[in-house]
Amino acid sequence: MALSCHRNVCTHLFRGSARRCDIFGAALSSDSCKFSAATQRTALISQPFLAHERVTWIAARLRGGAFSERLDRSCHIRARSMWAKDKIRDPDTRFSLRVVPCNCIYKSPFVLLPLSSTTADTRQPRPESSSYASNRSILAMPQPQPLPGDLHSKPARPATLSQFITCNIMPFFITFKLYLSGLPPAISQQLRHFSLVNFINPFHWKALIFANGFPVVLKVSDILYANMKQPLLRKASGRVLEIGAGAGDNLAYYDASKIERLFALEPYEPLRVQLATKAQKLGLASKTTIIPAGLDEPSALLSAGIQPNSIDTIVLFQVLCSIPSPKKHLSYLQSLLKPGGQILLFEHVASKHTLARSIQNLWTPVWRFNFGGCELNRDSGEWLEKLGGWKEVELQRPVIETDADLIPHAIGRLVRA
Repeated sequence: MALSCHRNVCTHLFRGSARRCDIFGAALSSDSCKFSAATQRTALISQPFLAHERVTWIAARLRGGAFSERLDRSCHIRARSMWAKDKIRDPDTRFSLRVVPCNCIYKSPFVLLPLSSTTADTRQPRPESSSYASNRSILAMPQPQPLPGDLHSKPARPATLSQFITCNIMPFFITFKLYLSGLPPAISQQLRHFSLVNFINPFHWKALIFANGFPVVLKVSDILYANMKQPLLRKASGRVLEIGAGAGDNLAYYDASKIERLFALEPYEPLRVQLATKAQKLGLASKTTIIPAGLDEPSALLSAGIQPNSIDTIVLFQVLCSIPSPKKHLSYLQSLLKPGGQILLFEHVASKHTLARSIQNLWTPVWRFNFGGCELNRDSGEWLEKLGGWKEVELQRPVIETDADLIPHAIGRLVRA
């Protein structure tokens, strides 16, 4: 009877699992269940639920509402004291674990309680073949996943109805993310450094929200487009000028062995602080010169040693959308390149499709106000290409984009003749 009860409980809890775990000193799998006579009052289950971490569970016996436990000390695990709820969820799988009443050897109910797991810093990449690869934490905050990095030069594919709806609500989500991330710190800063003038000044609120929320938006964008950015930035070499370096999210993608000198142009002071920290962390500080200016201050570039025909690579990543009068700056940037020098381009641009372009035009005033002058409807890629003077032009778009996208991209490389 006891054996049958244990088998039913374990089969229920681990249904679909082909992995092995130890319970009452016996081997358990989905198709076999054998128990030794050496049963214990407390069952220890230790199973690698995921390939990249070891999650340990203890089956604990409840005595009159009190939680008691016995552990095999060889496992070197310290249990967390907690009260057993009627239902708990495994934080790393979609298994739902309940208190199961068992009329077994000791006539006591058993419940599975989480003990510990390794930290994220020590995790190894999860094999794609793992049957648990698709299991995500139900309670954990969802993390953005990098988009596929495939590019092509074909026209954007037609959007389905669901894709059209998704594309049109995306600007709402991004704006919401800006305020969700920026407003709480802005409130805190206003209260800590209270000034009635600043408190009633909407532009001061806007500046604080942007300062705190925009780096978060940039970080999410960096994660999403990592598969597209890294191969492009690995081509940077020699004397590199990055326009609008921001918080330094691109630094991790450079091949440092190819970089002779990196000039990082960033006019926004809060982002420069993060940029300097990131350069130091990645070991690029000795090669990096941070220029606290914008493109409309060529004297600052001259002071840093940037002259015409002196730069091997110019990096334009999501910056032409927001710099003032971008067209007049493109010829200047081209003049800074050595013959054979390159521009690496990653920009969101105007849609080539009438309906999407019209919606972009409607969104642009709101977008410009909330995102530091950024505009959705600039033809940055075409402007660069039409400058002429290039011996090689490779501009592509992500394969996953459709004709309904309100934030389509031009990604590629232009080489000066």
